[in-house]
Amino acid sequence: MKMNMFRIKSWLRMLALCAAATMTVAAQAQQTLDRPLEQTYRVIVPQPVETGERIEVIDFFWYG
Repeated sequence: MKMNMFRIKSWLRMLALCAAATMTVAAQAQQTLDRPLEQTYRVIVPQPVETGERIEVIDFFWYG
């Protein structure tokens, strides 16, 4: 019984150590902005479309 309790405590310590290490790495991985939040986007001037009065949708996505 004593040996089994020692194993449980040992596993709990290891689990707590791994959780603390994971949280430390996650906290350091957060990206900081190098410019004010207002400058993180750019307003695009509306362009004329070929369809007249209809709305033309162009999707644009960028990882960067």
